[in-house]
Amino acid sequence: ATSEDPSASAIPTARLVHCTPYGIDRIHLLLSAGSQEELRPLALVGSGGERSRIMLAFKTLLATPIVTPAASECSPSALPISVYDELDTGVGGRLGGLIGQHLRRLCNKGHQVLCITHLPQVAVHGDMHLRVSKGETADGRMVSSVDKLTNTDQRLNEIASMLDLGRASAQALIDAAAQKREENHS
Repeated sequence: ATSEDPSASAIPTARLVHCTPYGIDRIHLLLSAGSQEELRPLALVGSGGERSRIMLAFKTLLATPIVTPAASECSPSALPISVYDELDTGVGGRLGGLIGQHLRRLCNKGHQVLCITHLPQVAVHGDMHLRVSKGETADGRMVSSVDKLTNTDQRLNEIASMLDLGRASAQALIDAAAQKREENHS
């Protein structure tokens, strides 16, 4: 996040140290998770979610648009891929929406993003959705299943389930994300 970025105040800050005129021999990221917090080594004090969000901030800032050939000629191995596992851990809906927007920015620059999330505010920014569920078999074993949500109605139902507020609220959240996407493309 940058100072011009309205979401900058919502994302923890980090700073680089040990830079010399001859290069960077060693990088230590220091994290201040709050305005009144002291800078401390990210490796020691950052939660998994904070580390993931800082990585997302770096990738969003450093990502350059990927120029690819026509979709029919594009090799999946040519696209940068980012995987985020529960990037939204410990955050609420407002920051979840900002995280979703940052993920969308990476996608808009030609990056492939896979995000495992429990927040509908993050999920609505995705193009394809998979639902992972766990259940117990008759013999007591836990089994995971993955279902591809292939149509708008399935997606709407899943977002509504995540929100626990019904389909109208889910549709409003989906519409708001689509409007934000259009604003960012104009």
